[in-house]
Amino acid sequence: MSDTASSLLGTAPTTDTTTAPAATPPADTHSSPNAPLQPPADAPPAGEAAWTWDKYAKDEDLGWLQTKGYKDPKDLIKAARSSEQLIGLEKLPLPKDEKDAEGWNRVYRRLGMPDKPEDYKLELPDGTDKTFVDRMAKMMHANGVSQKAAQSLAKEYMAFGGEQQTKLAQAQQAEHTQQLDALKVRWGSATEKEVSIAQQGIDAFCGEGQLEKMKAALGPAATLEFFNKLGNELREAKRVDGDGGGFGPMTPAQAKYQISQKQLDANFMAAYMDRNHPGHTTALAEMTKLHRYASPE
Repeated sequence: MSDTASSLLGTAPTTDTTTAPAATPPADTHSSPNAPLQPPADAPPAGEAAWTWDKYAKDEDLGWLQTKGYKDPKDLIKAARSSEQLIGLEKLPLPKDEKDAEGWNRVYRRLGMPDKPEDYKLELPDGTDKTFVDRMAKMMHANGVSQKAAQSLAKEYMAFGGEQQTKLAQAQQAEHTQQLDALKVRWGSATEKEVSIAQQGIDAFCGEGQLEKMKAALGPAATLEFFNKLGNELREAKRVDGDGGGFGPMTPAQAKYQISQKQLDANFMAAYMDRNHPGHTTALAEMTKLHRYASPE
């Protein structure tokens, strides 16, 4: 078979069937072929058995040592010293149980709790209720709160209280404004007159400091209405004279009441309805004015 055919079959051509001499392995420059094998570095000295924990530990202890991978006492000593350095030389005994008050106090003091509730240093605004502060200090001490945590709690409490007071004041102001606007609508064009009447009631019946207390309790709108009634009682009348038509500015409600009374007055209505009546002009002017006060918009 030709060399080309052999290559197509994937076999090399055979030209010599003579067996070649075996190759000589390279010389080992580190050891003699007849030198004895060296034991592993961690093998026990000659004549000594390999170390095992079986003689010193059994059952769970043996399993723990094997799981940890401690091969001999040297490994165990090394691990113990590393743990001691990590934990520290000064040990803090854990409480026996939840009823071990002294044990828990020992832990809390180490974490920063003062010796006594009175020793808490809390930065609070002047005027803070001392009774409240003392009670909170006792509660925090009973629960092992540290000085740092106590100060953080006090700071957060005061911030929250301030925010709540601000929101309350804003809501109250908005409500008072709404009530005053509603009162102005009810009084209409007579608002200035009704406020003046209320001032007369304030001057006559309100002592020093009482007005602010009433405003805080009732709100400004209700306070104005209260003293307006007192002022009207002082005047012993439900209307203010001085206008050419026999009455001054009125609230819409007062004007509607006056219209209903006029409509019940037969003499007035006769003059109002009859253009030839001698009192028609006056009656028309009064009724027109009353309707203007009744519907100010």
